[in-house]
Amino acid sequence: MTVNYRYGGRDLGPLPAFLDRADLACRPSTAPWFYPPVVVDSSGQVLDRPSAWDTDQAKALCHACPARRDCLEHALTHHEQGGIWGGMTQKERAAETQRRYANQAARRG
Repeated sequence: MTVNYRYGGRDLGPLPAFLDRADLACRPSTAPWFYPPVVVDSSGQVLDRPSAWDTDQAKALCHACPARRDCLEHALTHHEQGGIWGGMTQKERAAETQRRYANQAARRG
């Protein structure tokens, strides 16, 4: 059976294989920490962001997770737009992607 995952009311396709593990920290009981709500008004302006506590809790759980590297690579490869993946926020993942591109460019020449 294929299980699809959802974010922000959108169906994002099949659940990545590494998430089908019983020993992951990001189980349904902790899901709000990994996908904290961002409140926006009708124009798209952000009115409220997740608390630092929720983000810190999710990141702490990630750092002890056996699938952390797979999770982060999935998020970077698939350009995940929300939530905490592999112990990083969306902003941190964007910085990591830029760092990797810069390293590749430096190696090339």
